[in-house]
Amino acid sequence: VVAIAAGAIGYLALSTSGMLTGFFQKHLAMSRAAVAEILNRVLALILIIFTARAGYGVVAFVSILAFTNILQMLILIIFAQPLTRMRPTLDWEIWKSAVSVSWPIGLSIFFNLLYLKSDILILGIYYPQSEVGIYGAAYRVLDVFTALPVMYMGLVLPHLVAAWSRRLKDEFNHYLQQTFDFFSIAVLPLLFGTPLVAVPLMVLVAGSEFERSGAILPILMLAMLPIFTGAMTGHAIVALNKQRAMLWGYAFTAVVALVGYFLLIPHFGITGAAWMTVASEVLINALTALVVMKTSSWKPNLSIFSKALVASAIMTLVILALPTLHVLLTILVATTFYAAAIVALGGVRITSLRELFQ
Repeated sequence: VVAIAAGAIGYLALSTSGMLTGFFQKHLAMSRAAVAEILNRVLALILIIFTARAGYGVVAFVSILAFTNILQMLILIIFAQPLTRMRPTLDWEIWKSAVSVSWPIGLSIFFNLLYLKSDILILGIYYPQSEVGIYGAAYRVLDVFTALPVMYMGLVLPHLVAAWSRRLKDEFNHYLQQTFDFFSIAVLPLLFGTPLVAVPLMVLVAGSEFERSGAILPILMLAMLPIFTGAMTGHAIVALNKQRAMLWGYAFTAVVALVGYFLLIPHFGITGAAWMTVASEVLINALTALVVMKTSSWKPNLSIFSKALVASAIMTLVILALPTLHVLLTILVATTFYAAAIVALGGVRITSLRELFQ
């Protein structure tokens, strides 16, 4: 009970920090939010190492996370003072306005969680926990990567909102295309490279008992591109104020995913769960992309995408031609050859990188 109470307080602080992060995104001052986040993580790591060595229990670990989350929230409040005066108060008009705008997003997140997390819950109904662990280990790798497009789109969203609110459709579409190009360059080599290193990588990070996770990982990684581009179109939906129009899309995807999981998992186990995960991500990405393209008239230019595709194929052929190496060395060599190939093909230019970082 104490751990749950501490966790609830920590989650409240973390949620407040997320709200404040949006404030810094609006003012293009994300460096302040990044500093607070890094301080939180470093302090949490130090305290957790100390607690583990001292042999304290779960309450201590949860309390540490709650404490560091509260500290991050307070730092963000201090960092926000030069930009605005911030003090705790209750304004019911603001609450009503916020709820009227945000409830479609909240409902969308609920449906999103249904089709993203139901696979593990349904696996637990039909299979032992050991099988869930094999699947969960591979899924954890996907989870690590899925945080990246959300963080990136947090930086892009203010530009999308500003462009659309000023009716600058060309500028809005430019940001979408720039993001699509960046995601293509980042994700395609992962799709090609994962089958080459999946098994030894999972054995390295999780142990030999998770070797079977390496067979599932390449399937799950097929969801990477729709996850990245889905984050792009999902944030564009918010910028276009089409959250209510997309509710049916999220609900439809949740229903399709749930039905698919119950049909496939009993017969195909973790393989069926993995393929249904990929299918659900492709479906919601297609639906959000259709709404965005219909509203903004954006059509993806596949020039950079095709160059990234060719560079990824070249990287794969090089790795296949080389003798067997340690998995980390293989990843290093693959990254080097891909970077050289994408630059040689003109997929990455210095001017484009400068504009991207700006």
